[in-house]
Amino acid sequence: MTLNNQQASPSDPGTDGPRRVKPGDPAASAIASALRTAVARLRAADPAAQNGEAEGVHRLRTSARRLRSELRAFSDLVEPSWRAALERELQWLGGALGNLRDLDILRAHFETAARGGDATPENGEGCDESIPLRPLFDALDARHEAASQAMREALQSDRCRRLFESLQQAAEHPPLRDEADKPCRSVLPPLVQKSWKRFKKDAEDLDSDSPDSAFHEVRKRAKRTRYTAELIAPTLGRRVSNKAKRFIRLTTAVQDVLGEHQDMTIAITEVENLLPRHLDDPEFQEAAKILLARLRKTADDTRSAFFDLWPKLAKKKTRRWLKRRD
Repeated sequence: MTLNNQQASPSDPGTDGPRRVKPGDPAASAIASALRTAVARLRAADPAAQNGEAEGVHRLRTSARRLRSELRAFSDLVEPSWRAALERELQWLGGALGNLRDLDILRAHFETAARGGDATPENGEGCDESIPLRPLFDALDARHEAASQAMREALQSDRCRRLFESLQQAAEHPPLRDEADKPCRSVLPPLVQKSWKRFKKDAEDLDSDSPDSAFHEVRKRAKRTRYTAELIAPTLGRRVSNKAKRFIRLTTAVQDVLGEHQDMTIAITEVENLLPRHLDDPEFQEAAKILLARLRKTADDTRSAFFDLWPKLAKKKTRRWLKRRD
């Protein structure tokens, strides 16, 4: 299934360009604008994803994930059954794209770690380190081919076509609840506050000995809070939007740090699972153990980076912009 590459406009009917949602506008305007923007993002990313381009796959997957997060943020303002059904389909789409994207990320991390942490080798130096790790890269290549085929089949399926058709219809006529008639300045800030409180609670429960899964949950909370803030801040006026920038920047930094931590966790598991299958290859065993040590160090560093970042984000002044304005 190939989407029409024409961009969906966030304009109101009869206008020549996009109209900024204002604090006094009904929240329904923000929801409709978000849906139109989401459709535009998905359309823009689809052709490159269809061609198997890594950046296109990344943008399409991120767009699907962002929309799922936005729908959750608007959960009190839209029809529950519609939202739940659409979230399930977006989750399916993200999963269809996710296997391929995750393998691309794994390979990039393995290549960087094999070179001792350098993102790109200079004059070819460091490339030879990956030769003993060839069983690892060969296994990734085989899985990558299968994931590519599965992704293409998903994007060309009737299910995907129906998903985008339903998104287009929703962007034109969002299924809203009565609460969405109230102004943005009164009903939208609490949505960010709600997301922030969940994020804050989980983040404050973390310590240096917390399991990897706990850090991953906090990362997901950070991502949802960031998306919600990016979605809602512009509807509260330019002054408030400017004040929200620090909050969004720090939340993004936390998400990125914990995202790298999760990547390392997955990468470590991949190598550990492959080690017993190549006990007769001493060069691979030695190289894999060196690789594991580098991956574990990066994982430890990202935990430390989180604990350095969190106090800055947790300051009250960073989220003063969230004040409700009735």
